[in-house]
Amino acid sequence: MIDASPPAAGKPMLHRRKLKALGIGLWLLLIGAYLAYLWVNQLSAAQALDQIVTLLETPWGPILYILIYTFSPLIFFSAAALAVTGGCIFGAGSLTNLALAMLYTTIGSLGAAQVAYWMGCYFGADLLPAHENMATRYAERMRRHSFMTVLIMHLLFLPYELVNYLAGIVRVNRLSFLVATFLGSLPGLFTFIPFGASLDMKKMMAGEGPEVSWRLLLLSLGVLVVSLVVARTLRKREATLHNL
Repeated sequence: MIDASPPAAGKPMLHRRKLKALGIGLWLLLIGAYLAYLWVNQLSAAQALDQIVTLLETPWGPILYILIYTFSPLIFFSAAALAVTGGCIFGAGSLTNLALAMLYTTIGSLGAAQVAYWMGCYFGADLLPAHENMATRYAERMRRHSFMTVLIMHLLFLPYELVNYLAGIVRVNRLSFLVATFLGSLPGLFTFIPFGASLDMKKMMAGEGPEVSWRLLLLSLGVLVVSLVVARTLRKREATLHNL
């Protein structure tokens, strides 16, 4: 007896493509809905930002900030800009506020890393070529040295989202990715949050020049330099071990 049922080999791939199309469609719908809201209410970019800042200054602000940060990879929003904003809104006034801003940003950045990693795994599964070339060789090396590679890229202040997307596309070890992301993000926290805490958001939005705390600015620059030096040292060490 001949089985007339169609072959199922292509069904998983077709199902995956349908889910990808659905996800992209929902993403475009959300972006379109927000743009429509701005257009209907005749809000400029500055007015829209003022609304968001006002919401973040409410008692629910920290939770909203963490949620915005966590899902920022979906709208490709800059993690550095969010960290500066978090420092500006939550970190000014005292060391306690600065510590809270760092806590909120750490939680949000780890959530964002997970979201970006998942996006890379799911939507970037077909980006690497099937045949061996430079990209596949680098991907394999990145898998073998997941922790060190992700750590160095974050210490070099490469775009936060790009590193996380790439880690998902390559499918590095998830635990190594999370630990390296946490450690590699610390210099960014000590760079962008104190800088944000030194700014007066209200004056900036009113068109006045920002008042910058030079002490916090020097701290930020110092952390940046140390991070780059550490990253360079780790790269040299990794290259030496790789050549042994």
